[in-house]
Amino acid sequence: KQWYQRRVPITAGDDVPNVTEYNKQNFYEVFGPVIDQNSQWSLTKNVPRLGSDTDTIDTVNDFYNFWYNFKSWREYSYLDEEERKNAECKEERRYIDKINKTERQKKKKEEVARLHQLINNCYACDPRIKRFDEERKKRKLELKQAKQEAYRKEQEALKLQKEEEERIKREAEEQRAKEKRKKYRLRLCVDTTA
Repeated sequence: KQWYQRRVPITAGDDVPNVTEYNKQNFYEVFGPVIDQNSQWSLTKNVPRLGSDTDTIDTVNDFYNFWYNFKSWREYSYLDEEERKNAECKEERRYIDKINKTERQKKKKEEVARLHQLINNCYACDPRIKRFDEERKKRKLELKQAKQEAYRKEQEALKLQKEEEERIKREAEEQRAKEKRKKYRLRLCVDTTA
């Protein structure tokens, strides 16, 4: 089957959906079939599927990691412009092989670029990514608010502690001042009586 598919020009799944509002709203219907069609070219057997809205962030990250590092067995020998068997001598066959190899590498690069564009567009339209980003931002904001609240409480506790220390110090000074006045009055009373 692979031998046949390598030599038959199959263009099904070669289209790349654009980043549009329609594609964002119908993400699974638009990108699901395209991903499934492109998965036929994978060297590995267990190709992760697009999934659903209930997938975890790890599942989604595994999906995108797989597709960004996609290894394809697809080849382009059926597009060779020159046929090796038409060559008259060994040097000409080598030259034809070199030309064909260059063209195949060029087609392979175009295929890799097309797949990367597909996955980039898929990522841009993926509602799960948007949801994960919003959850991450929400957690970050909650953490920031919790830190600010903890800092505010700490500052409030320090302020109360400082006020308490000042009150105790003021009361101690007032007590000393009372005792001084009392001693001074006693001395005055003793001096006046004597």
